[in-house]
Amino acid sequence: MQLMGPEEWVLTVGATFVERGVIVSDLVDGLIQMNELKIAGVPNMDQIGDYEITYTATDKSNNSRSIKRIVSVVPAIVCENCQSRLNWELYEVTTPNSVWTNYNGIYSPSITEEFDRLYEISTKLGEGTSLIEDDIVAINIQFSSAISNNSIISWIGNSDNSISSILGIEVPERNFAIVINGYFVPTQTGTYRFTISTDDAADVFIDDRLVIGAYGARSLTFIGNPSREIELQKNVAYPIRIRYQDGGGGNSGFALYWRKASLSQSQVFIQDSNELFNVNPYE
Repeated sequence: MQLMGPEEWVLTVGATFVERGVIVSDLVDGLIQMNELKIAGVPNMDQIGDYEITYTATDKSNNSRSIKRIVSVVPAIVCENCQSRLNWELYEVTTPNSVWTNYNGIYSPSITEEFDRLYEISTKLGEGTSLIEDDIVAINIQFSSAISNNSIISWIGNSDNSISSILGIEVPERNFAIVINGYFVPTQTGTYRFTISTDDAADVFIDDRLVIGAYGARSLTFIGNPSREIELQKNVAYPIRIRYQDGGGGNSGFALYWRKASLSQSQVFIQDSNELFNVNPYE
């Protein structure tokens, strides 16, 4: 028995589903006609979801065999040139002394509430939209320039702040911050695990929930530590917000990676640009 068409079929809501059927042959009976098959299940093309169709064929000796197809009805993406992109705003932190914590002369937020005061103590230098590249890294490795893919969520800067080449505008040598906004649209349902590497402070919010907070002056951490799990539904547009701050000193850098629901805890972290949008793709 062989499916005609894909085993996993993805169609947008409102599209027309045309049954492809199967080809069935039997050593004794030969080719079994479609009208002799039993087909159970039909996708509701007006309702987002996964639909299972079962095809069962029975020969003249009453021997049966079944095969299944999954039809996924997904929302239609209505925006143009919005996938694999995130929005950013660049700030120069001008007066951090009274609202951020002093780490041996480097001022950096120590908690979420301190980071919230960024807009009060900063000067906005510019804004834009950045293209995101796919990337894969192993777990528990030191993030470095060798594995930076030079996109807004995976970069390393040195004392001359090479992050300027990504943003396209000049970045201050110290005490700057980047705020990144967009939408995270999972391609799978289940438990996602997110991890960051940052120098200095950074936090990540998905659906207005704090997923990871790494505060204070610090060196780049290992991929996988810190990390945190969050339950997500596929094809749902979750707002994502990322904040990064460099307090000065030597290098600077930031990376955000995640592990999809289908991957085990021992497998690598990825960046899947297909799951990132700079606007809600369904509106």
